[in-house]
Amino acid sequence: MNSLSQSINIEKQLADKKDKYVEIFKLHYPDNQITEKSYDITLIRVLIMYFLYQEKKVNKIKGANFETIASFFEVRHTTVVRAVEKVNSYIQTLEDERFKSKIGTVKHLKDFNLYYYIFQNIFLNYKCSA
Repeated sequence: MNSLSQSINIEKQLADKKDKYVEIFKLHYPDNQITEKSYDITLIRVLIMYFLYQEKKVNKIKGANFETIASFFEVRHTTVVRAVEKVNSYIQTLEDERFKSKIGTVKHLKDFNLYYYIFQNIFLNYKCSA
């Protein structure tokens, strides 16, 4: 298989996963677009970028990079880099024992914690019709 067809296959794998996430998003937010800039939608979009990146790492999808994921959302690759870094930072903060008592009082941590676990439970375990 040549590198062009490998690249197309990689993008298709990630695009299929992104389509699954967007389908689930549409079930829960039927009146919204994934590209909206509202707080809730941005948080979901950031999590989708993060989990697409994790999918690339876990399944060792070679050739997939930040540009591939960025193209799905029509953003620059640096936006995806920042999204992944932000989620990693929040996860580390949530796992840090010193911050456990503050999760309910710091709005962005509370919101992230809620959306992160909702995302894990709904998006990652959901069976799509397609």
